[in-house]
Amino acid sequence: MPRTTRRSRTVAAALAAILTTSMLSTSMLGAPGADAAPPGPFGSSITLESQSSYAGVDVAVDPSSNTAYVAWIGDDNGPNPRQVHLCVVPLKASSCSGGIKTISAIDGSSAAGIQVEVTAPGVATLVWWHQSGLSNAKVATATFTGGVLSPGVDVADAPSNGVLFDVVAAPDGQLWSVTRDFGSGQTLQLRPGLTGSPQNVTAPWMVGQASLAFSGTTPILLISQYGPISDPVYFSTGPAWGPFKAVPKTWNLGVFSDIVTTKRGVRMIASESNANYRPVVGKWTGTAFTTPALIGENKSCPALTFDLVADASGRMANVSERCGKLGIYNHPLTTRAAVTYFSSGGTISGAPQISTTVRGYALVAWAVLDNTIGANLRARWVRLPSLLAVKSAKASGNKVSVKAPVGCLTPVSYKAIARATAARGWSVVSRSLKLDGVNKGADEVIDGEKLSSGSHTLIAKAVFRKGGQRATATKKVTFKVC
Repeated sequence: MPRTTRRSRTVAAALAAILTTSMLSTSMLGAPGADAAPPGPFGSSITLESQSSYAGVDVAVDPSSNTAYVAWIGDDNGPNPRQVHLCVVPLKASSCSGGIKTISAIDGSSAAGIQVEVTAPGVATLVWWHQSGLSNAKVATATFTGGVLSPGVDVADAPSNGVLFDVVAAPDGQLWSVTRDFGSGQTLQLRPGLTGSPQNVTAPWMVGQASLAFSGTTPILLISQYGPISDPVYFSTGPAWGPFKAVPKTWNLGVFSDIVTTKRGVRMIASESNANYRPVVGKWTGTAFTTPALIGENKSCPALTFDLVADASGRMANVSERCGKLGIYNHPLTTRAAVTYFSSGGTISGAPQISTTVRGYALVAWAVLDNTIGANLRARWVRLPSLLAVKSAKASGNKVSVKAPVGCLTPVSYKAIARATAARGWSVVSRSLKLDGVNKGADEVIDGEKLSSGSHTLIAKAVFRKGGQRATATKKVTFKVC
């Protein structure tokens, strides 16, 4: 199953900005309380298709309803050709609403590279590539609306025997496609609006992966060379499309890299430039990317895939294959991520895909090899992990501290504790915690799934004594639930 990418592809209006907060200590992922909603998967996984050969899978979430769309191209490893499939998954559901919808891929022997975009509330557009005769190829689309998936229709010419790498919504809502030629593999073709005049961009070598994002109206391409794993990833900007430039201190391990537009700007992800292969993230400055930095995750195995997505909360999320598991990443900060892992249920085939809701739920789709033939495609809802930071205040050298969310608290729980550290010669008299003005004792399990959207206030207080002296340290933290 070939690589596909996912990014912020909806045309919904931006919602509330995430909380800006100073980092008083190292960020960390908080452990949930005993009665908490933990990060990671919940409910049952959905088996979308079994013992199939796949030629692309993608996921998109409609922010107006939190409904997810999973689109894929697959066959039955038998006499039937590849077909286009769509599963509509309401939030927290464990089945496809109305069943799996299937249409002809137009040319079932070659169809590949499917992408799905939410183009209006309740409307999803599927885009894929297929060969049309010996020397021609097409980009095709189908539309889901009103519970019906329309038949596919060819909308534009495409490179013969080529590859569809990406489909992304520009700021004006038009979808842009990115394809590659077959001959040299060096020519990338971008089509604004899918049907607009093609923009041809020449790379210095055969391209193994290409991703597109927009900084305002400026398109940015991030590409990887086919073959080597220790070459950097490269970028170029349109509409002039000058020479590609290397992103420093990156490797294109497995040609996997990605780029996405967030509310804070364009971000990219790749592997670090050494054999640890840990993920690194860089941000767009307007002319180049900052030197990508580690994100606080130190698994001793390569990050084999990336799939970035952004939503209106301001966060960036990612799913990666990590040590045979699915790694779910929440980036409220560019270079700090909260991460959780869960079992894939087998040997992962292809690149897992993810799309998120503003609240912090996500639908993940992935395939695992079948024991007999082909692969089995699955999807499941997960709760994104929340990034926490320790916030503190001092009085007469004494300190009170409490963990609080960075950015929007996702629908998970964590235990907030008012911790008191007495200075030399002082002792702790009492500790207390308030959430939204309500006394909670010295600790409280904060449940992001039950809290209402909006701002919340956490106050940690500790009273200290030294002889006849008293000192009170109070730390007030405001955080948001999106």
